Amino acid sequence: MGGMQGAMATLANGLVECGVSVDMYAIFRLEHFYPLNPAIQFSESPHAPNEYNIISRIVSIVRNIRKATIDSKAETVVVYGKFYSALTLLATLGLKKRVFISDRASPLYRDFWYVEMLTSLIYTFIKPAGIIAQTYISAAYQRKRFGRKVRIEVIPNAIRPIKRYECLRQNVVLAVGRFGDPLKGFERLIEAWGLVDAPDWILKFAGGSEAEEPSFGRRAHELGIYERIEFLGKVPDLDELYASSAIFVIPSRSEGFPNALAEAMTAGMCCVAFDFIAGPRDMIVSGENGIIVPEGNVQMLAESLQMLITTPAIRKKMAAGALKTSRRFERSVICKSILNFISTSENH
Repeated sequence: MGGMQGAMATLANGLVECGVSVDMYAIFRLEHFYPLNPAIQFSESPHAPNEYNIISRIVSIVRNIRKATIDSKAETVVVYGKFYSALTLLATLGLKKRVFISDRASPLYRDFWYVEMLTSLIYTFIKPAGIIAQTYISAAYQRKRFGRKVRIEVIPNAIRPIKRYECLRQNVVLAVGRFGDPLKGFERLIEAWGLVDAPDWILKFAGGSEAEEPSFGRRAHELGIYERIEFLGKVPDLDELYASSAIFVIPSRSEGFPNALAEAMTAGMCCVAFDFIAGPRDMIVSGENGIIVPEGNVQMLAESLQMLITTPAIRKKMAAGALKTSRRFERSVICKSILNFISTSENH
């Protein structure tokens, strides 16, 4: 599971549908959570993420990427993640491959010092053929790093096709994401929910269980709202939840690109987001196709939820606006944008 893994699986599937031959290499051996088109030639490292010490791990990653790239007949490589993009540039040095990179984390995210140092060192001497930025803020950060010599294009994530269900929307506020990551900000949503007067509404968390984050359940008990919260754990198919819930909330502190928000908009949901970096301002025009709440303002988040709960007409209007906006995240649209960027970059 994970936003980066989901985004890459969706892109690979979309490229195949566009008639492109795709080889996919997974840098680590992980759970195969996302389905891949059978036409994709998939391979993966024999190693789990935390095998070996850091130096041996980096050497192994570079060696394995180089072998996978040599084995592939692909002329173009697209790699996700800042550190792994840098390692891929190093691994493909001297090979006739054009490497396009995409940092998937928030522009504010900083890794371990040695990771940042090695990444900066590689980027200083080896340049990619181009950079795919998910948001305009991310593009600005990349421009500071690479200057004008490397082409940068803002292309949001492709969103997988959302299954449509014929069902009535229930009195449910939905939040989606893994637990155990403080950047997701779910505790802020619990605090806001404690300020909302809506006894016949339920707040549902999809992606994490109470056992994974016991503090959420304890705080809900303290606020007297435990009976109005459900922790669903991992949900393999979110589409029915999207279809049956009335409001989607993303209370994150930081994101690279909020895939769950884009999916909820694609499902025609009324959406509320904190004004975090990065993504909401690329997707939501507040008051038209959703609501953006000042970053960290729990009181205003609660007030926004209260207003939407008590005003179905506004929910319906914003949901319609979200659905209209979401067409630019369609897989075919994004794949064509990426292929066009790769093609036009050949002339620079």
